[in-house]
Amino acid sequence: MSITGISYDAAHDLQSGNSTPHGAGWEPSAQHVWIANNADDAVYKYNASVAYQSKASLPSGFTQPRGFCWVKSRSEMWGVDTSQNRIYRMNASLVSQGTYNLTSGNTTPEGILSFDAIGEVWVINNSPRRIYRYRASDGAFIAYFALDAAISDPRGGTYQPEAEEAWILDQTDTIGRYNRNRQYLGTYALSSTHTYPRSCVSVGAKLWVVDNGIDKVVTYDINTDTLGLTAPATLNYRSGSAIATETLPAATGGAGDYTYSVSALPTGLAFNSTTRHLTGTPTAPGTTSVTYTVTDA
Repeated sequence: MSITGISYDAAHDLQSGNSTPHGAGWEPSAQHVWIANNADDAVYKYNASVAYQSKASLPSGFTQPRGFCWVKSRSEMWGVDTSQNRIYRMNASLVSQGTYNLTSGNTTPEGILSFDAIGEVWVINNSPRRIYRYRASDGAFIAYFALDAAISDPRGGTYQPEAEEAWILDQTDTIGRYNRNRQYLGTYALSSTHTYPRSCVSVGAKLWVVDNGIDKVVTYDINTDTLGLTAPATLNYRSGSAIATETLPAATGGAGDYTYSVSALPTGLAFNSTTRHLTGTPTAPGTTSVTYTVTDA
């Protein structure tokens, strides 16, 4: 499966009181999205259907939340505070587990994401436009890199696990994409619904974008190109006679870097994985069940 883009799904009203929404993050144990409210230092929790569940206070001192991310290796939610220039670590019940100070230069944090595939936490800095990288194991600063010029006003971010990409929210209504090697991969456009998008979070097959200007969550479908392969028809041949070359069906979807294979071919037949051709002369009568497989890099 490969991701081909995002498409607008719906705009959802937030719970009364959650009127200055900023950071958002997915908490997997309860299957809740946390959306921080900047006015009352609280987290409003929603289920995957954007239905309000409950409200809880942030740890003491955490006053300007700008994003959350679940750090899988630590079973902790990390939140970034733009007034303290600090990462606050919490368990699933919002009990403080300690803090990490951000490095010098990381002074305008606007989002945070956990790149689980490489064991790093990325903090999105607005000015200058950079990603600051920290080790998930101990919060130690690694390095920073500059964002592409196409991301002019970074405001939040999320890890997209199926694509193994970091998605960076730009207030100009785009999502910038980076792989684990910090290569810029282009953007996805957001809908014209937005006025002030502040954070985003990947929730299963959906992308949530929290908009501070309209006090809504705007959801997007994450579109995929699923790998498919049609089963070949039943083939009948005469033992001892060469068969006409048979071309087995081609795969569709996915990334397109296909490798084909077959198993348990009748004696005398051969399969070419490059051309998908079946050739040869069957040498013995009988019925054989053959498995035809494709993998996609």
